[in-house]
Amino acid sequence: MKIKLPYLNFKEKIGDYSIIKQGDIIVSKDNRISFEISDEGDPLILRIEFVNQGGRTSSVFQEIDGNIQTLKIINFKEDNSINGLFEPAEIGTMYNNGNKCTLYFNFAVHTINSKEGNRIFKYSLPLICMIILCLSCCICHY
Repeated sequence: MKIKLPYLNFKEKIGDYSIIKQGDIIVSKDNRISFEISDEGDPLILRIEFVNQGGRTSSVFQEIDGNIQTLKIINFKEDNSINGLFEPAEIGTMYNNGNKCTLYFNFAVHTINSKEGNRIFKYSLPLICMIILCLSCCICHY
C-alpha cells in the first residue's frame, strides 16, 4: 500500500460516537480553559474551571448562560490521581450537510500537584449525527 501522507484520511470513533476533536492541555495554577466551537450560528463557548472548595467529594457542576457553558471541576485535589467525566455529556447541537448532530464532551484530569494547580487535561468532542433521508415520494421536513 502506498500512502501519500498529506492526503491521508483518519477518522476516530468510539462506539457510535465520531470524535471530531481531541487533545491534551497542560494546566498550571488552575488556569481556566476555554473552547470556542462554532458551525454556522453563534459560537458555543465552553469554559472549564478548577475549584477547590474543601471537603472530600469531587464533582462536576455545569452552569449555562446563553451560549456560554461553564463546567466547574470541584475538588479534584488528590495528587497523582485521575478523575473526569468519562461518559460523554451532551453540550450542544449542530448541523452537518443538513443532518442534525449532537455534540458531546468528555474529559480526564491527571492532577499532578493540586496545591500548585498543575494538571494534564485530556478531552474529546464526540459527535453523533442523525442522517435525514428524504424520499422523492413525500415532502420532507427538517
